[in-house]
Amino acid sequence: MSLNIKNIFDMATQDSEQALSLQTCSGLMIIIRDTIQSNDWLKPIAAEKMGVTQSFILDLENGYIEKFTTDQLPKYLNQISSQLLLFIHINC
Repeated sequence: MSLNIKNIFDMATQDSEQALSLQTCSGLMIIIRDTIQSNDWLKPIAAEKMGVTQSFILDLENGYIEKFTTDQLPKYLNQISSQLLLFIHINC
């Protein structure tokens, strides 16, 4: 038996919009985490650059996705990176 799953978060919720939001948050969290790691920033430095607390950075690194929104994460990424992000979702 095989499952046809386009988004792993579809298994966590029945709402496709919520699943897409979770997928987007997850992707943004990974980009932020990778940016912090690639710059070798310790938590205090990353927190200062993003204007957040060290516990915020820890929650992000530990993947506590429920603590973040798709509205706030691009703002934090903008604080630490000049990357231009474009998310396109095509419903097939």
